[in-house]
Amino acid sequence: MALYEIELSHNDTECLRNLDELVAKDNLGKFYLGCESGIHTGWATIEAASETDALKIVPEFERSRASIAKVSKMTPERVKQIHSMR
Repeated sequence: MALYEIELSHNDTECLRNLDELVAKDNLGKFYLGCESGIHTGWATIEAASETDALKIVPEFERSRASIAKVSKMTPERVKQIHSMR
């Protein structure tokens, strides 16, 4: 399993559709959403076996627009390794 950061954006007219789909799929609690601040973007960090699996929590109509990245925490040792490889 790996960690994935997901960012999804929608506009004001798509907002309730997005929220309803997140509720219907029991994924609403996985996202932090800026909708009530007028920033129609949501962020989630989840564990999944693959990027494809991680993307499944995003409402289907938003998947093509969602941004997803495999993420990890860096350690000082890892930063040193990266420097030595350059």
